[in-house]
Amino acid sequence: KEIVLRWKQAFSVFCLSSDDQAELIYLLQEFAESDQGKPFTAIFSNVLHFFYEEDLLEEEAIFEWESDQKSLAGENLTILKSCAAFLQWLRSAESE
Repeated sequence: KEIVLRWKQAFSVFCLSSDDQAELIYLLQEFAESDQGKPFTAIFSNVLHFFYEEDLLEEEAIFEWESDQKSLAGENLTILKSCAAFLQWLRSAESE
């Protein structure tokens, strides 16, 4: 969290559009799926939630990423499945 907060201004400059934000999620996912990032997989959902709470990710970008992941039905969906509770919470928060 401290690192993200320290770099929040830089993230916000480079992640202005929904496409940029989705790209950030893909980069985080790519790292989590690497050998070096395996421990990160377990907290991926928490990271997305934190970025969302810090206004670095918007619902649109997160749902775009989710939709893209679902279209890759034959691929490993471990990270997407780990985000199920967060995505459900986000949907319910959005509808309120």
